[in-house]
Parts: sequence; structure tokens; C-alpha cells
Amino acid sequence: MTTTNDIAVGQVRRDDRGRYIQADTIEHGEYGAQVYVTVVAREVGGRITTPGTKSSMTAERFAKIPLVDAAPTPTGPDINEVVIDRNRQAIIIDGTEHLYHVGSSGPRIAQGPADGSALVTVQFYVRTVRGA
Repeated sequence: MTTTNDIAVGQVRRDDRGRYIQADTIEHGEYGAQVYVTVVAREVGGRITTPGTKSSMTAERFAKIPLVDAAPTPTGPDINEVVIDRNRQAIIIDGTEHLYHVGSSGPRIAQGPADGSALVTVQFYVRTVRGA
């Protein structure tokens, strides 16, 4: 049985999906301890991203994830510049124009980490998708 002595706020653990998960808070409830976490870094291909997604899991599950000293430093934004032309429904990514599908909300922009970067979500209408 895992106890909360095995985990602490601020601990960083690396899961089998390449995510570095940091414990933000630990709460004790009727069904045991719950750990609220933030994904502070993620290995994607040869780069390190900072998703910043928040989640929660049981203390027992968190304790089973291997403990690491710290998360790696992010490699920075994937794209240097994005220009959104809402009138033409086009997005220019590092100088290359792509038409996008407005969908229900159009491009969504969320402030990224403190370095001034942003997370941009866009829907593309494509004929064929290939991927791993």
C-alpha cells in the first residue's frame, strides 16, 4: 500500500509516454489521497515541449511512476511566427500560407509559458492524412 510519505509536492516523475509530471498538491479524501499534477515537459521526437496540462491521479498511481531529479529544459516553440488572416481564412506559418477551416470558433489562441509564446489551435480541412 502506498502512503503519501512516498510522494511530495514538487516531485517530478517521468511516465512511459515521455511526460514529466510534477505534483502540485496532495489532497486526502474519502477514497484515499489524490495528487493534482501538471505536465511540465514532454519528449516529442527530438524536442522537449511544455504542455502545461493539468490533471489528477491517485497517490498510488503517482508513486508508481519513476521519480526523476528534474524535468528537462524545453527546446522552445516549434514555429517562430504565425500570422492569422481571419478575412481570408488563411494562416501563414513561418512564411508559408495554409488555408484553414473556421469550424465553430476559428483559430484559438492561448497564452503559453512566461516566455511570451502562445498555443494556437487551428482546424485544417484535408483530403488525406498520413501519420504514424
